[in-house]
Order: sequence, then C-alpha cells, then structure tokens
Amino acid sequence: MIKRKLSDFIKSLSVKNKIILLVQSITVFIVVISFTAMIFWGVGDYRNDLINNSELNARITGDFCVSPLAFDDKEGAEATLEKLKNVPEIDYAILYDENNDIFATYGDSGKAEFNNKNFKSSTIQFNDNELLVYEPIIYDDTHYGSILLNVSTEVLRKQITYYILLMTGLMIAFIFIGYMLASKFQRYITEPVIKLSHFTNTISRTGNYNKRIEKTGKCEISELYDRFNEMLEQIQKREKEKEQAELQIRESNEKLNLILDNSPLGIFHYTENGNITTCNKGLEDLFGFTKKDIISKNLHQTIEDGEMLKVFKRSLTGKRAVFRGEYTSSITGRKLFVRTIYTPLFDSDGKLIGGIGIYEDISEQKRIEDLQVEKESAIKANKAKSIFLANMSHEIRTPLNAILGFSQLMKKDDRLTGDMLSNLETINSSGEHLLALINDILEMSKIEAGRVQVYQSTFNLKIFLRDIELMFRVRTQSKGLSLSFEINPEVPEFVITDEGKLRQILINLLGNAVKFTKKGGILTRVWSKKLPGNNYYELVIEVEDTGAGIEEKELNKLFMHFEQTKSGRQSHSGTGLGLAISKEYIKMLKGDINVKSKSGEGSVFRFFIQIKEGKEEDVKLPEADEMVIGIRKGYPTYKVLVVDDKKPNRDLLSKMLTMVGFNIRSAGDGSEALKIFQEWKPDLIMMDMFMPVMDGFEAIRKIRKLPGGEKTVIFAVTASVFEEDRHEILDSGADEFIKKPFRENEVLNKIRDYLKIEYEYKKTAETQTRFSDNKKPDEEVISSLPGDLVEKLKHATISGDIQVLEEHIPEIRKINQSLGDYFQKILKEFDFESMGKLLGIK
Repeated sequence: MIKRKLSDFIKSLSVKNKIILLVQSITVFIVVISFTAMIFWGVGDYRNDLINNSELNARITGDFCVSPLAFDDKEGAEATLEKLKNVPEIDYAILYDENNDIFATYGDSGKAEFNNKNFKSSTIQFNDNELLVYEPIIYDDTHYGSILLNVSTEVLRKQITYYILLMTGLMIAFIFIGYMLASKFQRYITEPVIKLSHFTNTISRTGNYNKRIEKTGKCEISELYDRFNEMLEQIQKREKEKEQAELQIRESNEKLNLILDNSPLGIFHYTENGNITTCNKGLEDLFGFTKKDIISKNLHQTIEDGEMLKVFKRSLTGKRAVFRGEYTSSITGRKLFVRTIYTPLFDSDGKLIGGIGIYEDISEQKRIEDLQVEKESAIKANKAKSIFLANMSHEIRTPLNAILGFSQLMKKDDRLTGDMLSNLETINSSGEHLLALINDILEMSKIEAGRVQVYQSTFNLKIFLRDIELMFRVRTQSKGLSLSFEINPEVPEFVITDEGKLRQILINLLGNAVKFTKKGGILTRVWSKKLPGNNYYELVIEVEDTGAGIEEKELNKLFMHFEQTKSGRQSHSGTGLGLAISKEYIKMLKGDINVKSKSGEGSVFRFFIQIKEGKEEDVKLPEADEMVIGIRKGYPTYKVLVVDDKKPNRDLLSKMLTMVGFNIRSAGDGSEALKIFQEWKPDLIMMDMFMPVMDGFEAIRKIRKLPGGEKTVIFAVTASVFEEDRHEILDSGADEFIKKPFRENEVLNKIRDYLKIEYEYKKTAETQTRFSDNKKPDEEVISSLPGDLVEKLKHATISGDIQVLEEHIPEIRKINQSLGDYFQKILKEFDFESMGKLLGIK
C-alpha cells in the first residue's frame, strides 16, 4: 500500500521535481554510504590505536620487570610499575610471578575481579568501560611471570563521539549542497522538455504539421528536437500516403469486384443466418441464374443435397466446412460436381457475422481422377502379371534345371549309342530353346518390375562387333544374303557399357533382319559422337535390311510386349518380346531407338546409347571350359551336403559331384540339413533357398551359429534371378550364388575356387591325331564323326547357335581330342566361315 502511494506521488511530480528528487536521492545514497564507511573506519582506527598502545606499554613494562622477578625484588617491581602513572588511561596494573601469584601492583587494583589463570597467552579483552591487556613475561625462553593492565576506554568513547558528530555534520552539509546544485542546474534539462511539451500541445490542438521547433545547442535535447521535426515530416508524408492509399483502396475494390465478377469460381457472401447478400457473376454463370434470383434468399432454399446442407449448417456454427460432390441447383435444376468451401467471418470481438461461400466446378477433375483410378488399377494388374510371370518362370526353371543337368551328365556316358546321343541332343536342344523363351518372358517381367540393373564392363568394341558379324555370317550365307559392317574409324576401340545388353540388342535386331529378309542383304553402320564430359560418347548403330518391311499401321506394335507384326506371326517363331526387351535395354543405357520401314521395301532400325571410352588393361578375358573327370591326386575326399526339396535336383547335383570324386549326402529341407550338418560336418553345402518346413535362409543363419558353421562353405542354389534376391541371399550368410539351370563347369569352377583344389581334365589319347594351332584337320578325320553329329553341327553353324555347338564339343573330343580342341578354338573366335568350310557347307 505504502509502495503504491509512493509510486503515485512520484508520478504526480513535475519533471523539475522528479529530476531534483532523482539527483537528491542519488546524492543522499552516495553520501550516506560514503560517510558511514568513513565512520566505521575511524572508530576501528581509534580502537586499534588504543589496543596497540596498551600492548606496547604491557610489553615494555614486562621487560623492565624481568630483573625484579628474577631476584625477587618486590620494591623494584613496584617502582617499575609506578612509572605507569605517566599513562593516564591505565587505571591499575598487576604483576604476577611464575606461579601466577600477585608479585606487585599499581593503582586501584582492589577493584579487579580477575583470575589470570583464565589466560594462557597474550590476551586483549574489552569489558564495559575498560580494556584488559594480559602479557606473559618471557626472556631467553624462560617464563618469569606475567603482567595485567586495566586501561580506561573513556577517552576512546569521547574521541569516537566527536568523530561521529563531525562526520554527520559534513554529511548533512554535502546533502544540502547537492540539493542546491540540483535545484540550480535542473532547468537546463527541464526547460527544453517543457518547451517541447508546449510545442506538441500546439501541434495537437491545431493539427498543423508544417510547424517546426527551433533547435538550441548541441545536446541530446537538441537531437530530440531534430528527431521530433523528422517525425513531423514523416507524419506529413504519411498523411499524403494515406490519401493515396485510400485512393488505391478504392481502385483496388473496383478491381477486386471486376476480378470477382470475371472469376470462374462462384463466390457469394451470406449473413450469420444464412441469407445471401451478394454474389459474383461466376456464380450466375455456374448455375444459370441472376443475382435477383438468390439475393435475400436463405442458402438453405438453394441446396437440395442433404450432405451439402449438413456442411453448410456446420459453417453457421463458426467452423470452416468443405463439401465435395454432386450439387443440383434448386433454382435452375443444373447438376455439377463441385468443390464448395464455406468460410465463416468474425468481427473484432470474435462474434460470427456471416461467411464467404466459394463454388468450384471440378467435373473435369473428377473425370481425370476416375481415369487415374482406372490407370492405377491397370498398373497394379500389370504388376501382378509381371509377378505371376516371374513366379511361373521360377517354377519352370527348377525342373528345367534337372532336364538340362541330367542331359549333360548322360552325354558323358560312353555306353550311349549314336541314336541315344541324338535323342539326348534333341532333349537338350529343346530344353535350351524352352529356356530361351522363358528367359525372354522372365527378362520382360524383371524389366516391368524394375529389377533389371546395368552392369558396366570394359571390352574391345571392334572385336565385339566382329564377333557379332561372324556369328551371323554363316546364317546370311546359307540364305544367299550379303552381310556388311561399316564402322567409322573414330569409334573408340575400348568402351565401357553393359556388354551383355548391347550384345542382346544387336542379336535381336540382326536376328530379325535375317529372319525376315529373303533376298538382298543386311548393312550395319556404326559411328559415334563425342559428348560433353570426361570421355563420354554417343554410340549410334543402324541395322538396315531389304526384307519384307512393316506396314505403317503395325509400326506402333513393334516395341509392345507380346505383340507381333503380320510377318512375325507368319514366321511362327518367337515370343514377340525381342524388340520390347531391346527398347527397355536401350533406355537403361541412356538411349533410344526408332524405325523406318515400308511394306515390301525393308526396314532401318537405328538406336543410340551412351558409352564411355575405356582402357585396354581393364578388359577381362573369358576362361575356357574343359571337361572335368576327377579331383587331382593328393587332395582329401571332400564332403558335400546337397539340400533341395526337389528330388531330381538333389539327384542331379549328387551324381554330378559323385562322378568328380566328392563324398555326397543329401537332405530334403533345412531342418534335415541341420541334423546332418551336426553329425557329419560337411566341407561344402549346396543349399536351395526356397523349401517347405525350413527354407534355406533360416537354415544358413542357424548353421552359421553352430560350432564350425562359420568356416563351412555354403553355396545358395536357386532358380531366382532377381538381383535383389541375390543380395538378400548373400546377406543371409551364403558364400556364393548359383542360378538354376546351371552348367556343370560353372558349379565345379566355383567349388575349385572356394575349396582350393585342382581337377584332372580329360586327356588326349596317344593314338589320336594331333593338330597344331595352324594345321586344319583333313577330310578323313572329319569323316570319322558320325553322320548325325555332322548334320547337327551343320544345322547349328547355319543358325549361328553357339550354345549347341559348344555342347557338342565334349562329344567330338570323345571321338578325337585334337579335333574337338580345334573346333573349340575356331568357335571361340566365332569363325563360322572356317567352321562351315570344315563341315562342307556350301
């Protein structure tokens, strides 16, 4: 209460009195603090002087009393004490001997009620009006006694009283002087402020902002005058701006009304009761009525849809509401699919005063959304198709692995007759053809599922193109067609791209050209363009043929999945996926493909991809395949556990590895494999990944946790070819990934690398004819081959089927090792021309 009254009192003071009060308060505070400190310091100083003098008198008197104490001279001691009368402050003194008995006294010692045994050493003690000083008398480390002085503090009290009075007087004088100075000099501050106050009152009353206050001096108040004058200028400027702003607002309102009237949105205002007060032309055009038809009507009267009415009523409660759906105008009957927003409006007190309604015709957007839903459904269906194709391909590849695998094993049997070998070759060729078709379907499903990746490698582009040319040379010659490759010299020799995908693209394009061309020939042009960047090029390849051509209406089918043109259907071959896969590959290699063709005039396919120039030392050469007949002597018999839920696959691997010399045991699922592993401790496990009871993933993880499981080599064998599946399998703990259907040499080579072993390969019989690299076999040696085998070799050479030719090499080596080696040599060079001459193909 007192604090508030004091605050009100200070606020009520004039500026002059406030300044005086402020200065005087500071002065009083500083002076009181300063003089209080000085008083305390002075009193302490007087006390210390009295104590120091008393201690000095006690020590000097004690020193003079050493001899009387030593010689028991009481008279001498009293004579010495008698000299203390020259110190008027000392009331009395008592001299004690070494036994603390009184030896001599001075003054009125009878008043003393003091026991010197209370003191053990030098002591200073203030009582009411006296100071007691006690000092032991010690000389040359010998205690002779002690002395006690009683000093009066009356003089000290008088000195202190005088000193305090003096300081108080000075303090009052300083405070008075401070008040006088504050009263005298406050006008230098208050007068300019008062002048400014009067000037502002004048401006406030007259509203004339043209006036300016005159500046005097260069102090802060003068600066305040300048700022005040600047403020007046700003006010003047803002008044003008305000007038301009009001003009602009009027113009903006006119523009806003113009915009609202020309907006395609229907906009209207309604009161808190829902009555429509105004609307724009867009609302009139949207529903086909005029303002007169709806002004002053309640919005309830214009809404027929029950859901929309609920939304509008929600806006009348002060909540923003949105409706999206079909709306029928009760006035004109027009139906639209609309998006409506009702936004409530409030005054400054938060009271609902109405709202704004906006109608937007989204009929076209609704149609697009419906189409999008249909599109997404189609995409999902297409993806489901891709997944189905991938799964079916997986299921087909698993038994196909057994078919191709056992056919490879059976070809090693020397007991087979020529007819048996021919039948076996038919099984193998049919299986390989089926595998090629499945691979096309699977590759497309992988592409659609986004699971195909680009694998960059460095290779010799010119040798690559020569190999492709040699591959198709025999096929074109057999049909009487010409085949030529035109390669621009500026094309880089060593390039970096996905060699496998580029090979597949060219094989598809050239294969189609050969298939649909009956006369004339095929021309392949290759050139490149340098691109910005570090050694990047655009490789362009064009394949032109003089074949049947393509009708214009069928050009759009060329790159569609499972679609074939009329000529393709007439050929009764293929899946209709070759060009579709090629186009997808080209896109993955950052390129594109186009075609020009007319029915009966041939076709020109041109595509480009992005490549990078490579280095010769980065080129990796392929390893040659040889027939393994056993493990080289000196190595132990390794134990291999084969795990697969399909018996044919277990039997295939078991027989294949048993023939080489491995000790084999098999299991039908992961659970059974765990038991065998713990009992038998195999060196290598061939693990299928997708099995009932316990799959390969779980089995591998559990084996790795068992004793010895970390060091055991585990190969994952699966029909899955998706790259993410490969990564997942290897992450589960497998050391290597083998894809079904697999080739015998692929499996054996991986086992060799992991187990660090060496194989014995089939040797050449001493009685067989040997050929050097440069010497060709004569006709007599060729005639030693069975006639049906020669026919198969001719057919495969004409069709350029390298895979079939490679599969017959072991059979030829059984008959003549050197002849088989020669066939292998020219096949690796893709020298189909020499192969054809050797077989007598004209």
